[in-house]
Amino acid sequence: MRILLLIVLGMLAGGSESPSDSYLNTPGFNIRIPHDVASGGHFFAAGDLSVAVKSPSGGVLMAMSVSRLLENLDSDFILADYPRYALGLKQTDNLKDADRLRFDQSRSVYEATYDLSHVRQQSSPGKESYSVCNETECLAFIVKDDVAEHILMLSSTNIRQESFSRIAGDI
Repeated sequence: MRILLLIVLGMLAGGSESPSDSYLNTPGFNIRIPHDVASGGHFFAAGDLSVAVKSPSGGVLMAMSVSRLLENLDSDFILADYPRYALGLKQTDNLKDADRLRFDQSRSVYEATYDLSHVRQQSSPGKESYSVCNETECLAFIVKDDVAEHILMLSSTNIRQESFSRIAGDI
């Protein structure tokens, strides 16, 4: 998988539709990065299933593909529920002990960073998204009906919330 990401990153410079378009690609997701975020930025792989761009102003946008295998979840776990459990939108009572503990811990980390009462859920045909921001950071999960084996986790630091929302909405 690391080789695939390096190939994708190598194609980024020549793979855009116009000089102002740049893209991050993870399994099942193509993320358009606006010119104000990507211009002069550095694209890099940050693990086996994640890619990122760091803007000259220091803003970072990272996209990570989340899978059952990556998270050590049972094969029968409904991956579309991952963001609901992680962000506290769905109770973990019905999960197996290991999964319950994992999601309760994740939620605690997110609660320390974000006000989870402000999670935005948006639905469009074939896609569900969940996002939340604080003053300097944003987090989103994107679930696509036609991508059963992965969901996308998108996060940013020091990128305007408007830009982050536009990026997440275009996926």
